Amino acid sequence: MSAISINTSNKTKLKKNRKFVNEESFYSSLNRKNASKVLPKTMKLAKKKQELFKIKQFKESHCKGDRPSVNAFHYDGFDDFSYVIYGENNLGQVISTSRLLLDSVKGFPDDSNFPKAVSDMRNQGVKMAELGRLLVVEDKVKQFRSHYKSIFLLAKMQKIDVVLIVMKRKHVSSHKKMMSVKVLANEMGCSWDEEQAELSLVAWEINAEQPKFYKWVKLEVEKYSTQLWDKYSTSHLGVMVSVQRDVYKDLSERLYGKVLDAGCGSGRIMAYLQDNQQISSYLGVDASDNMIKHARWLKEQLSFDQATLDVSLVEGISGKFDCIVSVHSYYSWCEPQQVLAHLYKLLRPDGAFFLVTPNDDFDPELLTKVVRQELLGHPYYDEFISINQSIAEQAIAQKLYIPMDELIVRVHQAGFRVKTAHNNFFLGGASYLELVR
Repeated sequence: MSAISINTSNKTKLKKNRKFVNEESFYSSLNRKNASKVLPKTMKLAKKKQELFKIKQFKESHCKGDRPSVNAFHYDGFDDFSYVIYGENNLGQVISTSRLLLDSVKGFPDDSNFPKAVSDMRNQGVKMAELGRLLVVEDKVKQFRSHYKSIFLLAKMQKIDVVLIVMKRKHVSSHKKMMSVKVLANEMGCSWDEEQAELSLVAWEINAEQPKFYKWVKLEVEKYSTQLWDKYSTSHLGVMVSVQRDVYKDLSERLYGKVLDAGCGSGRIMAYLQDNQQISSYLGVDASDNMIKHARWLKEQLSFDQATLDVSLVEGISGKFDCIVSVHSYYSWCEPQQVLAHLYKLLRPDGAFFLVTPNDDFDPELLTKVVRQELLGHPYYDEFISINQSIAEQAIAQKLYIPMDELIVRVHQAGFRVKTAHNNFFLGGASYLELVR
């Protein structure tokens, strides 16, 4: 498989109503230190000029700069809107590289040659990026797989909808068999290598179902879509039943210092934390835009000035925290062991991590009876019941609600020690672990 993008000096006029990554917050969201944490272990993310120079030397040694487009190929990557990825062999020599360039007011390098379909997507608010500069010279099967997995994970982290790829036309069919791609244009010039093969532009739909790709890159399938959590956000904030209040009350009395809420949802726990004088700061993160939107609204209603709410994957968070809390979020993580390992690094040596998640005794029917008794007549009753039933059915079918013993094994593997463990909440259907380093 090969994906190649040609750089040109021509630019098109960009429409004023184009929707891009918010440039004021872009530099923090592009944080390369955090982004590197989502990559496979075999891949590195260039964060320093020295690394980019090393990659430039690698490209120059394999592609002669006998054309303007090839010279541009050597020198790109030194821009503000891209991730440059590379792989090395056992000797520390660069053997592969690729780049994910996010759409911005600067546009894409080949904008002038892109078809109208690209500008149409921009005008519709589609978030785009371009995969290009893909060059692999050793261990090709493994390196190609690692680069595509890296691009996919970075695109998911940045909430990219479509990744554009200019590739050799002969490789389009193999991509179609494995990934959700469609051809946008076939007349995209010739490749920069000696073959000078004809090129096509394809659009890779990141959020589409593509099981063959997941299997190829050995990636766990997203368990729940962000669209589901976005839909759930209104009733998540608007409904609170006793089994949920009991957990929040307990945790609010135990948290202190600098607190991270890993999967905060609509931030309902803030209503119980605001009176805890031992909390110096609260950072709530969630992958759902709507959940965080509602959480920020709640923060203003509560005047909880210590709180910060961010749309982010847990793996994208940095810093050190006195306490970490996660309530009914663990089962939805795509890579739970990777997230647990990252949380271990975020927790201070003397800190505490409170993990609450449904277990294999979780009884949706019994809990529905409790909810019905407390919420009958509530305007969000039907929506709340419907979404929660859907979440539980999927979790039970995929065996995401694991026994407490299995959960304890997993947290031990991440380095944690168990200080307290019980199943006193959610009618015995939730495991409650207090963990320390």
